Amino acid sequence: MEPEGKECVVVDAAMPLQWVILLGVIQGIAEFLPISSSGHLVIASWLMSGQPLPLAFNTALHFGTLLAVVSYFFTDWWGLLWGMRSAQPQQVRQRSRTLFLALVVGSFPAAVLGLGLKDFIEQHLHHPWVVAFPLAGVGVLMWWVDRKAPACKTMADMTLASGWWIGVAQAMALIPGVSRSGATLTCARGCGFDRESAARFSFLLGTPAMLGASLLQYREMMLYFTDPTFVWGVLVSALTGLAAIRFFLQYIQRINFVWFALYRVGMALLILLEYDWG
Repeated sequence: MEPEGKECVVVDAAMPLQWVILLGVIQGIAEFLPISSSGHLVIASWLMSGQPLPLAFNTALHFGTLLAVVSYFFTDWWGLLWGMRSAQPQQVRQRSRTLFLALVVGSFPAAVLGLGLKDFIEQHLHHPWVVAFPLAGVGVLMWWVDRKAPACKTMADMTLASGWWIGVAQAMALIPGVSRSGATLTCARGCGFDRESAARFSFLLGTPAMLGASLLQYREMMLYFTDPTFVWGVLVSALTGLAAIRFFLQYIQRINFVWFALYRVGMALLILLEYDWG
């Protein structure tokens, strides 16, 4: 049964389990490392079938990473909300409220552009050759900003203006190949935040964005929760996402962004060389 008045969007029942697991791993890793999950899913789906990934399955993979980020940062969100209570010291209360409002303000650009451009992006930008250019461009920009920008600010220095600009960068990640974490990390580093603070704010800011995307497709998701293929996609992307978050936050101070930039440029060149331009 399909939602009334909507085109039927189904998970490909013939999709082998190994492909489901592979796509879940790709989503879980690429969502939280600055290499673009949407770009990698576009490439993987075109290699598999020559077509974009079915919308319901794409939603399942992103719902899995939503579960991962909510699980990992549950105590951060709880501490943030608890810190805004009137019983807390004024400094703690002010800092928590500023950070919370920065996350709210930063969520608006992606929400507005996502609702307005969703259909256009799905119809015109989900092609491998389109993905290649932002993959390379943002990769080089990310490396250059990380190399040149100071790292003098922490989460305690977050302002509404910084939250807004990082949110604008997140909205640019609606273009496949840009990378949500890559765009927000680059902007946060450009604002002077150290790598760990930039990464943590990026992941917190991604929670409302992932939640909103899942809510937009909740009817389709509810139809397919009895489908084992769908469930496997959710579980694999969630577990892989948890591991990716843990890895990235543990090693962020020691990981040079040049490696991510080189990977992105290499992937872009491979796409352009292998794409069938005929």
